[in-house]
Amino acid sequence: MNRQTPLIIAALIALLCLNACSAPHDTLSSLPRLSLTPELDKIYQSTCKNCHASNAMGAPRTGDLKAWQVVFNKPFELIIERVINGYQGMPPLGQCFDCDQTQLETLVHYMSRPAEPPQPAN
Repeated sequence: MNRQTPLIIAALIALLCLNACSAPHDTLSSLPRLSLTPELDKIYQSTCKNCHASNAMGAPRTGDLKAWQVVFNKPFELIIERVINGYQGMPPLGQCFDCDQTQLETLVHYMSRPAEPPQPAN
């Protein structure tokens, strides 16, 4: 074993992890259900819920496994890129201009697999 072997192994592991993370999800039912922190729930209520708790603009409804499966058939990086830049009727950042990427990823995960049934839109 030469000095470069550990580096090559580490690079291969990183590449495998990257591919696993960017691959489409075969089924959303394999993802855990998620609850939001109070801070993220406030963001969801003031931004995401406007479209994702109803059929507005064709947005997938929070908790609609079938609709979200269509979204998750794409690599997660593409999903988040569309959230950040906007896509079809969705405005950039879902109008959460103070959200960081981790918060946006958590909100997408929550909307696809909420732990509790979402409350109907007012």
